[in-house]
Amino acid sequence: MWSLAADAMCILLVFVLVVLLSRRAIDPVVRSAEQQKQFITDASHELKTPITVIATCLRVLEMDVGKQKWIAWVTAAILSSSASRRVPSAV
Repeated sequence: MWSLAADAMCILLVFVLVVLLSRRAIDPVVRSAEQQKQFITDASHELKTPITVIATCLRVLEMDVGKQKWIAWVTAAILSSSASRRVPSAV
């Protein structure tokens, strides 16, 4: 009888240790994933802003000098390039 109770206590102790140590081992992975998500969000915003500014400047230039083939071509290239880089959210 004593041996069965001691075995149960040892198994319970091992289980508690495994749970505690596994949480400690997983925390850096979780933190890293959160930092990676934040980096991707920040980088995406930083890339969209200059593209938007360039596209706006091209529209203003087109209003000033009139329709030009090269302005339309550059605007289309910029907008299609930015649209093709959009990645749907995985979360």
